[in-house]
Amino acid sequence: MKTLREIKIEGFKSIERANLELGDLNVVIGANGAGKSNLMGAFRLLERVLSRRLQVFVASKPDRFLFHGRKTTPALSLNSMKTHPARRWIPFASIVVLILALIAFPQTSRGNDAHARLQESISLFNQGNELDEQDKLDEALAIYDQLDQRFGQDKSADVREQVASGLVNKIWILNKQGKFDAALAVSAQIEARFGRDKTAIIQSRIAAMLINKSVSLRHKGQIEAEIATLDLIEQRY
Repeated sequence: MKTLREIKIEGFKSIERANLELGDLNVVIGANGAGKSNLMGAFRLLERVLSRRLQVFVASKPDRFLFHGRKTTPALSLNSMKTHPARRWIPFASIVVLILALIAFPQTSRGNDAHARLQESISLFNQGNELDEQDKLDEALAIYDQLDQRFGQDKSADVREQVASGLVNKIWILNKQGKFDAALAVSAQIEARFGRDKTAIIQSRIAAMLINKSVSLRHKGQIEAEIATLDLIEQRY
């Protein structure tokens, strides 16, 4: 089994340079604003590169992904090393070149209604994420609610991804606020609305939902239900 054991990050958001060794289980601890969410964002960026969905992730705003913007950081690189089949670096270097190319050569669909809806949904999700990183939790929740109300019935796979991601982030925030019943209600909502969607990206959001659901259950003292949820994660994923 291939296991990610090390990752190098240079020039991504608030992370000027980081070299992390990873184990089977990794816990990120830090003060508000220390960069925990940005570290998770680096893994999301890698996933978008591998799934060829970088444009959806970037949304034509490269400066927000670069350490102090393009004037300070001309290149961004993410490199990973797996333990199998051989210990070697597998580079994803100079992703910023791809980001800038997306601005210079936009999709032909730019300007039509579907693309406009996608860009609006991405913008709302990014707003909520930024408010969460600033610890403005109630404002972030309001943005995620707006995202769901505006695009919850959209059939586009890319827009559905933004809605599902916003709902997962909502659970995370509700757990941080100690609102575990509300968090469990959103978890049930995600399962009902997205559970039958077998696309990889939506399934990854459901997996994240289940992890957050297990946290809610643990805080409520429902240990058996927590264990059952963790078992479900193992069975599905």
